[in-house]
Amino acid sequence: MKKAFCIIASSAIILSLPLLAQEWPQWRGVNRDGKTIGFKAPKVWPQELKKIWQVIVGSGDATPALVGDRLFVFTRQGAEEVVRCLRANDGGEVWRVAYPAPEVTGPAASHPGPRSTPLVVAGKVVVLGVAGELHCYDAADGKLLWKIDEYAGKVPDFFPSLSPLAHNGVIYAHLGGKTEAAVLAVDLQSGQVKWKLAAECPSYASPIMAKIGGVEQLILYSEKSLFAVDIKTPRILWSLPLQVERFYSNAVSPVLIGDRLIVTGQGRGTTAYQIRKEGTDFTLKEIWRAERGNTFNTPIVCNGSLWNLSDRGIFYGLRADDGRELWAGEEKHDRFGSFVDAGDAVFMLSATGRLIVLKPEKAAYHELARYTVSEKAVYAHPLIAGNRIYIKDDQSLTLWAID
Repeated sequence: MKKAFCIIASSAIILSLPLLAQEWPQWRGVNRDGKTIGFKAPKVWPQELKKIWQVIVGSGDATPALVGDRLFVFTRQGAEEVVRCLRANDGGEVWRVAYPAPEVTGPAASHPGPRSTPLVVAGKVVVLGVAGELHCYDAADGKLLWKIDEYAGKVPDFFPSLSPLAHNGVIYAHLGGKTEAAVLAVDLQSGQVKWKLAAECPSYASPIMAKIGGVEQLILYSEKSLFAVDIKTPRILWSLPLQVERFYSNAVSPVLIGDRLIVTGQGRGTTAYQIRKEGTDFTLKEIWRAERGNTFNTPIVCNGSLWNLSDRGIFYGLRADDGRELWAGEEKHDRFGSFVDAGDAVFMLSATGRLIVLKPEKAAYHELARYTVSEKAVYAHPLIAGNRIYIKDDQSLTLWAID
């Protein structure tokens, strides 16, 4: 069942990056789905993880990217945003570039660093900073190749958080703020804007790419809706109003399973929609709805089920085909957390620095081990490459290993 389901789940996803073992070149990994390959579970889980190295890199919630034997880290130090290339085996610095960054104010001030995960593709590193500027660097030496600063200073309330997406040599990003915003398609090589489509203020979720009904479409959130853009035209194919209430936000990225879209968020539960093509138009049909929803964590699909962390901080699993709840944990965690499906195990990292290892069972919560990987707050995803685990906490990047 697991293999068949995984084939269906990936059939509509358009990839621009090669599927290489033990790499993490963008947000949520190679396929933007929170899965990694190359991990081998130990026969007996150790009492503690082995700490290999730790480097102070600065503040930020951005997950590092890993390509080959190089790590790409995006943080803030003082009044600057810093992009680093480090050696993955020992944390040594290969190159470093920095540029002035505005002060992060208001409710977001407790998270002054960048939130957007670096995108590494075709020998280039693309980052989106808190000012709303898109920068592209040469991955070999850190040379600035181009930048898009048209929307500099025009940002959402909690500053830019989405991670850019690459497809067929084009970078896609949703830039701007409440007064002016657009979805942009940027040529990776030249930095030239190929097209720009006016849109609502960006949300804090990251876009995904799909091919449904023969049409390649970029699916992304705004502050008030979920919508899809035909990347060839470009035009908006469909839109689903998702107005947030009170202090809620659209922060959970959509999950695609074939032609079904899983949508969740604080205060709205979880809903599955089927994306349908009717002539030249597209519509969404609700398939199922579940009571529990997430606040910040994007679910993973594992063994035919959705693994989630609820808006009340509870682990739970839903059947992906009908939304029926399979299991729910009893322990309450922080609402911030992230899952990685490593095949032999599922890892969940909490904001309190606890790494919990779960058996990938469909119908039950089965904990295999748990480890303390940081005494400081952690808001970045864990980066798992083989049996190496990279953890970016409030100030440091640490490599742990499972012997």
